[in-house]
Amino acid sequence: MAGNAGLIAAEGLCYAFPNGVSALDQVQLRVHAGERVALIGANGAGKSTLLLALAELLPCRGKVRRAPGCRVSIVFQDPDDQLFMPSVLDEVAFAPLNAGLARPEARKQAMAALERFGLAGLEERHPSALSIGQRKRLCLAIAMAMTPDLLLLDEPFAGLDPAGSRELARWLGGLEVAFVLATHNLELAGSLTERCVVLQGGRVVLECPTAEAIADADRLRDMGL
Repeated sequence: MAGNAGLIAAEGLCYAFPNGVSALDQVQLRVHAGERVALIGANGAGKSTLLLALAELLPCRGKVRRAPGCRVSIVFQDPDDQLFMPSVLDEVAFAPLNAGLARPEARKQAMAALERFGLAGLEERHPSALSIGQRKRLCLAIAMAMTPDLLLLDEPFAGLDPAGSRELARWLGGLEVAFVLATHNLELAGSLTERCVVLQGGRVVLECPTAEAIADADRLRDMGL
């Protein structure tokens, strides 16, 4: 992938659930350094499955190629699927410690991530005591503590009211990292991303500038969006 600033590429990805239903069908996707990509599609289109495949958390046919040294972090739709430690600080420090950082350095890195996402002062709280918006930001802090080159975001606005979604979008807009954003929120996708990939039945059926996709409302409606 050298020479074109590509961070990650999916090449002919295929995946079927144990019941035989196809979730991904010959998916091709490339994400470049610094790029922000919206991944949209109706429920069951394959968005979450594709993100798991890109994170190499799902065994698929086909290939996922990463640029040398490319670090990828994923944020799940439901924070409770990602949070398991007894305190906010422990959550963010877990990955740096697991990567071999000494405890003082891991704590310093975790504290910087919490400060960055407006969670300073909540270090000793149990994650379950946080609001849904705070838990979403905590998951972002966890992901960003490892300084990824690419962030995979699975429906980050799910469960948030409009004000909470706009607030989270402001945090996402300030990130200096490439990301793939799976979402049903076309308005926020339009404000956060430059390119749009539409999935339908596990296939990429449209790839174009996000603004162009949103402007074609009839086509999106026909796709169940």
